[in-house]
Amino acid sequence: MKKILALTDFAEYTHSAMHYAVQLALKTGAVLTILDSSSKVANVPTQNLSLFDFIEKYVRHGDGEVRMYFSSLRDFFQEHDFQKVNICYQSYPDFDIDNVVDFANNEGSDLVILSSKEKSGIRNIWFRSKVDALIAKANCPILVVPKKANYLGEIKELVLATDLEKEGIKAIEWIHDLSQSLEANYRFLHIVADKTRSYKSRKMDFQLLVGELVGSEEFDFVEMEADSVLSGLKKYTKSHKNSILTMFKRDKSTLDKWLTVDFTEKMAFVGHSPILIFRENMPILRRQYRMVL
Repeated sequence: MKKILALTDFAEYTHSAMHYAVQLALKTGAVLTILDSSSKVANVPTQNLSLFDFIEKYVRHGDGEVRMYFSSLRDFFQEHDFQKVNICYQSYPDFDIDNVVDFANNEGSDLVILSSKEKSGIRNIWFRSKVDALIAKANCPILVVPKKANYLGEIKELVLATDLEKEGIKAIEWIHDLSQSLEANYRFLHIVADKTRSYKSRKMDFQLLVGELVGSEEFDFVEMEADSVLSGLKKYTKSHKNSILTMFKRDKSTLDKWLTVDFTEKMAFVGHSPILIFRENMPILRRQYRMVL
């Protein structure tokens, strides 16, 4: 992973997303690009600089909201951590999804990070559609940090939610490599709502597939019984807040979008941990990620 793109307007609920962005940049050695839709930081040079220099030179004596935003990082990171993270700052006053997608794709971003929160009425529908459009068009995975997903420290595990279908193979490999770089546990989560006759066979086939892909049988497979998939996923994130829940979003026809429940879209707003979303046929899903030593 070489480039991480973090979207922000410095609102209070977006603090946790920046914490996760810094954590991921530290662990992977990626350059962190901050795309600011509020334009509250002025005269920042276009070349790379350390997060430490950015805070000291352009934030420390600037806008109060921005100072608070970055000072919150000091609860979890040390000064030498800020010196290790290289950033690019871009002012982006018009938050247009198509333009953000073009920016991310043209920059070759390996990951896009943004915050989400439930809003009231039509504003919530509009905001959800914006996030959904970003997921649908970006070339790379999207890490959505819901308002309830407070950053508590280092990421302990990456969890891939699965319905035992044999797809998303490249995503399985990509997440496995990322978990190694983060020194985090790697596990699979299946919400059991109804065990059919073929369930045991499907489960065994899936576990064999994963073992072949990651070259090891040493991975956790967690089964969790729940009344519904959505309630089970929410419950898991609530009890595992130091995790990142990964979900694979299938491409759907317009009719399918109306007739089926999109658990991925819902979890991106109601989860208690970050939701890492992969879309089917996403160009970035290739076995080129390697642990940064």
